[in-house]
Amino acid sequence: MKEAYAIRKRMLENQVSLAVKRLEGGQPVRSALDYMIQREMNAAKKAGRLPTFDSSQLRDELYGYIGAGHETTSTSFQWAIKHLTAHQNVQQKLRRALRLAFAEPAAQSRQPSVSEIAKVDVPYLEAVMEESLRLSGPIMGVVRQAQVETTILGHRIPKGTEVFIPLCGSSITQAPIEVDESLRSETSRSRPNVRGSWEVNPESFVPERWLKPGTNGDEFDPKAGPFMSGVRGCFGRRLAYIEFRILVVLTV
Repeated sequence: MKEAYAIRKRMLENQVSLAVKRLEGGQPVRSALDYMIQREMNAAKKAGRLPTFDSSQLRDELYGYIGAGHETTSTSFQWAIKHLTAHQNVQQKLRRALRLAFAEPAAQSRQPSVSEIAKVDVPYLEAVMEESLRLSGPIMGVVRQAQVETTILGHRIPKGTEVFIPLCGSSITQAPIEVDESLRSETSRSRPNVRGSWEVNPESFVPERWLKPGTNGDEFDPKAGPFMSGVRGCFGRRLAYIEFRILVVLTV
């Protein structure tokens, strides 16, 4: 394990060193790491100090992009392809939606560009991605610390308790567990329509569950949060979605 940590440390230090040389050489920002280094340079200049490129915070953030960002997107994409292979009707519907959305590239017999993929709204594509993440997300759960004492379904949760929030299982990939309504909080009971449930078998791959009728056809209507939200939400969410979107569009 020590050797593995040492290898990781050397790899991160090498990438930071290369980024510093690029920016000091006048090259433009081309990656998240370059942006992080540039921000540290600007902050150091403003504070009248030497920049700190070997901080544990910078290394941890960088490793978050490498370890938590790339492999998870790769795994999610592979699961999406598996689901599309097993559900040819969904694959065909998605292909039709993509050809309609990217009519110009299709007419020119070329792949859409990254900028075209990023700016074109394709609700069914978003639905396929979310449904794949719901059923086969690379992260099984997250941990949050209770900031205040609270009660969840009759169970007292003291302040400081580590709470595990599953991203699979009951109510997500399986039928929900029956809960005595009297155990729910007053806020929850006063808003019964906010707590939705999947109308279609939750164990099935059905992208349509993420769509609602819109003025211009079906609209994407997200109901879950594989990346969580708030200040502790995944900082790589936008990067992951655009990478996922590009891979699916170019493959299908």
